[in-house]
Amino acid sequence: MKSFLMILLLCALLAGCAAPPEAPITVLDTQQPVAEELPTEPPATAPAATVIYTLYIPNDDAETFTEVTIETNQISAEHVLAALQEYDVLPENVALNAFGSSGTQLTMDFNRPFGDLISSTGTSGERMITGSVFNTFLNAFQAESIVFTVEGEILESGHVIYDFPIGYIE
Repeated sequence: MKSFLMILLLCALLAGCAAPPEAPITVLDTQQPVAEELPTEPPATAPAATVIYTLYIPNDDAETFTEVTIETNQISAEHVLAALQEYDVLPENVALNAFGSSGTQLTMDFNRPFGDLISSTGTSGERMITGSVFNTFLNAFQAESIVFTVEGEILESGHVIYDFPIGYIE
């Protein structure tokens, strides 16, 4: 019986030491062509989206506006203001102190030179300047109205007290 136990023990030891079953061997096909090298140039990036808006410029007769299409890759209040200055609608000393939007309404606070410019013109000149500025901003930002101030206060030009939302001016 001792020899039987010894054989059984020897079989158990040999079974525990046996190598695990081998994983299946995958044969690679060496006849397939090698992939071409990848290009070293980075992929082309998509071009920036173009924003198009209309700049309204007073005509010489001070009764209508000439419309100029502006194309840009970036839209900002500063960009629109610069375009108005470039087309001589506003002098270089006019600046925005603040700009914002809520829904379809823009809020703008201009510096004193803007208020002085509006107040120093006649009725038709005032209409042309405000129409040019406000129509351009409304178009550029796809808004319906603007509430504006000058140095944080409602402008009283002598012709109009601007204490209401302004829409497109024709």
